[in-house]
Amino acid sequence: MDTPSLSKFFPDRDTPFNLILPDNNKNILSVKVCQDGGKALMSNPNKDLGKWLLRKVLRLQAYQLLTYDVLMQKGIDSIEISKNTDGSYNINFKELGTYEEFENENKI
Repeated sequence: MDTPSLSKFFPDRDTPFNLILPDNNKNILSVKVCQDGGKALMSNPNKDLGKWLLRKVLRLQAYQLLTYDVLMQKGIDSIEISKNTDGSYNINFKELGTYEEFENENKI
């Protein structure tokens, strides 16, 4: 299976799009690709994506370091972002071992 390039998968840098959170479509964030090489997502307002991920999902305390050990305790090793036909995107968490399977399947 070929992995799509980010330039074809996401809208152009600084172009907002909807990111649907995995809570039965109750929460949708406006986000955009940012940083050199499109290596980051930024929400509007900027703190919303981090607050949702770090506080609500991972339940980290302020200034608590997120490490791979913490992710292992939560049973998460990666996230998956999928594109919908309407141009919106979904974000979902993947269980331990999923990323390694992805690497092996795609020879990364």
